[in-house]
Amino acid sequence: MKLVFVFISILPLWLAAQTVHLDDKKIEYRGDVKLEGISQTEIFNRAKNVLQKVVQPVTDIAVNEKGQELKTIGVIRLTTPYPIIRNLCYTLKFSAKKDGYHYKIEDVSLWEKHRGEEGHFISPKDIVDKLDDPGVSTVEAEHTLNAIDLNLQKILALIKNKMKE
Repeated sequence: MKLVFVFISILPLWLAAQTVHLDDKKIEYRGDVKLEGISQTEIFNRAKNVLQKVVQPVTDIAVNEKGQELKTIGVIRLTTPYPIIRNLCYTLKFSAKKDGYHYKIEDVSLWEKHRGEEGHFISPKDIVDKLDDPGVSTVEAEHTLNAIDLNLQKILALIKNKMKE
């Protein structure tokens, strides 16, 4: 009986961990964050610095002063076995608002290279399609989606915390 209780109490945590955001087999994160007592201009100025530090963009941050919008491309090196190099690539859009900000992460893909071979991009659709295949590819696809989710959630949490400073 105790085992059933433990399983039932842990089940919501396990289900909550599966949070990769899929929209038509594309990975997208979007949301609004409230920041009380900070002007829209201050939010925008803070965001330029925060994105530079947290995202470590591949390209310069595109700035739209009039619309108070920022756009950048980020890359995160994922942990893999030695023979595989895998990078998570994404686009982050940020809009300052009167009472906070809006973010959107889109164009998520993986760049993968086996040492000694040419690298190639893997779309989220290809990863999600592997979930339907039984066996090892399903486990690898789940592991990859969890790594993507963990890293993107980490970026969002870091941005949120740094914006409050």
